[in-house]
Amino acid sequence: MPLPCYFINLDRSVARREHMETTFRSLSLKATRVSAIDGRNADLEEWRLTASEERWHRTLTGPEIGCFLSHRKTWQMIVDQPDAYAAVFEDDIQLSSDAATLLGQADWIPESAECVKIDTSSVGGIFDHQRETGFRDFTLMTSRGDLRGTAGYIISRRAAQSLLDQTPRPLAPIDVQMFNRTHATFLNWDFLQLIPALCIQQSLDQENAFLPANAEISLIAQGKPRMKFGYKKVLRELKRPFNQLHAQLSKYSFWKVFSNTPQRVPFRK
Repeated sequence: MPLPCYFINLDRSVARREHMETTFRSLSLKATRVSAIDGRNADLEEWRLTASEERWHRTLTGPEIGCFLSHRKTWQMIVDQPDAYAAVFEDDIQLSSDAATLLGQADWIPESAECVKIDTSSVGGIFDHQRETGFRDFTLMTSRGDLRGTAGYIISRRAAQSLLDQTPRPLAPIDVQMFNRTHATFLNWDFLQLIPALCIQQSLDQENAFLPANAEISLIAQGKPRMKFGYKKVLRELKRPFNQLHAQLSKYSFWKVFSNTPQRVPFRK
């Protein structure tokens, strides 16, 4: 039986909604749209005031809180349904041509798995404990460090309820709490990484413009505070070409040899 699919989308982001509907339709997949909570909403100010600055290095922005609450809203929708697993997506992704095959059944997901991260991350990960999926070229591995992004993941109904119980308020951006094992706010749960990834965000694939030209800018990126010009920004700019080279090299299979070196998960087109 196909996995239920949900995609999170702001009511005013019409172009992104149409992009996602077209994407799922082209793969003969059905998906439920989740009306995202708008980070510009003044009602989120209360959440900003209660978000803990002690656990994160700055106050969370409205868009970050809206994103967090939108994922919580999706988890509740999953809990309210009987399916054992469901897939959650954000609305700025490209899906692999193999997505229909893997999302068409849940048999390949280990019974003990609470979550399978199926997107690629903006940071490299260190992985071990490889498991077979039954599909050629796809494997499951355990992350031993820091991953980012919530563009695509499969979550169990049981785990969705657990995350709801653990997140009465956001303490950090949602991807940090969900997938950064080294951070103090990491949620107490186990997740696996699908390699290669089934989806990628537009921001991580600048050479391939798959979002419509009139697609709205990501409000998460828009809401992040700009780094003041200083040594940290200079350092980041100096590291940029090396990070770009690293991302290109990570697409090749030899990265598996260097299991203790963080490597970005490749995307399967």
